[in-house]
Amino acid sequence: MKKSLAFLLCLIMILSSFAGCANNSNSNSLDPNVGDVISVYLGEPIYNFDPAEAYKNETSLKVNSLLFDNLFVLDEKGKVQKSLVKDYEFNKKTKTLVLELKSDALWSDGKTLNSNDIMFTWQRILDPSNSYEAASLLYDIKNAKAVKNAELNSEGKAVTLDDIGITALNATEIEVKFENENVDIDNFLLKLTSAALCPVREDIVNSTSQPNDWAKSKSTIVSSGPFRLSTVTYEEDLTDPADLQYQQIVLERNTYYFRDFAKDPINETVYPSKIVIKLRKPTDSVTEAYNAGALLYVGDLPLAERAQYKNTATVTDAMSTNMLIFNQNKLINGYALFAVPEVRQALSLAIDRQTIANTLVFAKPATGVVPNGVFDKNSKDDTFREKASTNIVATPNTQQAITLLASKGIVPSAFTINISAPSYDEVHVYVAEMVAASWRTLGFNVNVNKVDPIENPEDHKALFLNDKIRGTKDDVFVETLSKGEFEVAIIDYVALSADAFSTLAPFALGYAGTATNQANSPNFVVTPHISGYNSLSYNQIIIDAEKETDATKRSNLLHQAEQILLTDLPVVPIVFNQNVVLQKDSLKDVTFNYYQNPILTKAIVKT
Repeated sequence: MKKSLAFLLCLIMILSSFAGCANNSNSNSLDPNVGDVISVYLGEPIYNFDPAEAYKNETSLKVNSLLFDNLFVLDEKGKVQKSLVKDYEFNKKTKTLVLELKSDALWSDGKTLNSNDIMFTWQRILDPSNSYEAASLLYDIKNAKAVKNAELNSEGKAVTLDDIGITALNATEIEVKFENENVDIDNFLLKLTSAALCPVREDIVNSTSQPNDWAKSKSTIVSSGPFRLSTVTYEEDLTDPADLQYQQIVLERNTYYFRDFAKDPINETVYPSKIVIKLRKPTDSVTEAYNAGALLYVGDLPLAERAQYKNTATVTDAMSTNMLIFNQNKLINGYALFAVPEVRQALSLAIDRQTIANTLVFAKPATGVVPNGVFDKNSKDDTFREKASTNIVATPNTQQAITLLASKGIVPSAFTINISAPSYDEVHVYVAEMVAASWRTLGFNVNVNKVDPIENPEDHKALFLNDKIRGTKDDVFVETLSKGEFEVAIIDYVALSADAFSTLAPFALGYAGTATNQANSPNFVVTPHISGYNSLSYNQIIIDAEKETDATKRSNLLHQAEQILLTDLPVVPIVFNQNVVLQKDSLKDVTFNYYQNPILTKAIVKT
């Protein structure tokens, strides 16, 4: 009898242990290894994890959404939901908004996320010495626009960051005062869902000798989202060629994410223990790794592997437009070639958007600047593109382009055009090559400059370590773009938010978010969009749209603004990007926000 009882007890223990292994996401253990390791492929490498810089490409935005939480998020149905915010109250009489943060919102180092962090984040975006396109998202706030553009007050003094209508009432409450007494509070909250406004912490941002280096290394970054940066390994960091398959970005569970650190199981709010984001060499096959089970989730595909999944992958419209930016200030053979509207129009006419879209597979010929999915008003039921007209054609019109150039006396053979593209992004390089081929048919000499990232130099240091920030790189393409050191550049113009204003406003003077020229202080000069575009008629329409309180009239103004852009063409839309997803049946509970970024917080692997 005793032997039988002992055997039965052992059997129960064994079965219990198997049950725990089968679904360790429900374990009460404090073991940090509890939870699945999920291997994914999301696209090209990322060299900077700063949320304010996340809109340079789609992959960066997807990864940043795993690292950083926001005050509000836009759910899959296009509804604004509270995230870091516990509650809020809008007083229509005083036109003030009070945001109350969740008391258990913590950074990945265990420190409490507080109202001062929100104030610093917004002031950083609006600081006139910084360049962030997201600045106009905050222009509803009193004095925000005046500060960004270094305007003077009634006493002739510059409006300062302290004059912005945001006040930390206490550790968890922020009061916001608005510029316009008829502010559309729903639209303001929609803008706050932008990942560019995710909170960052002052002591961390200021912990490095070079701006934005803080967001390049695990030793100098803290995050507020469900995961934290663990390791980043690029190809050059590996000495054994056999190890090149292990280029990767590893995110580990943020054990402080809305969890009682002393009592709750380690996987109380975040189920996976790690997200391993695989990077690849050009010779690697993503689909082979996926078919072999080495990847459980694929959020992008190499060009050569796309066609086979055209009809079977899950495809959605991405809120981004692949486009060219012309630098109107650059001299080409001693002549400001791109300052001539007819030249920009001719170069746009020569592009074969349909062929490019067909080769990219998961793309559509662009019909405007504002991408698919962006709201026309404040709802996904009414999108901007559905209401928009276009004068962009999918197929090239070479003869009309030649006629336009001749009308301005342009001899194409006298000019050599350089198109810059990030070397690590094969889609951008391909599109640049296709555009170059089209422009050569007009007679221009065209080069494609594939810009490589470089290892951080010795003077890049973490101040609190007094040591070089190891294993990080400078994305030279992004840095030269922001400095205006390019002739033509190719980018993914990712919508800053679901509000069309946030996509169109940065092309207007005073809304571009560029740093003011303080060389002649205190006579600050507001600088235009990085393209150098500055249209009086366009500027006025954006000003009118900002002030307009009637949703229909505002929509009409924004459509007029896009039509001006499509005539003047400071930027040339090429294709609307699409998202592609492959997901193993064993990977469960992956969801998405409206911006189509994957949410892996509750993801589990079932075998």
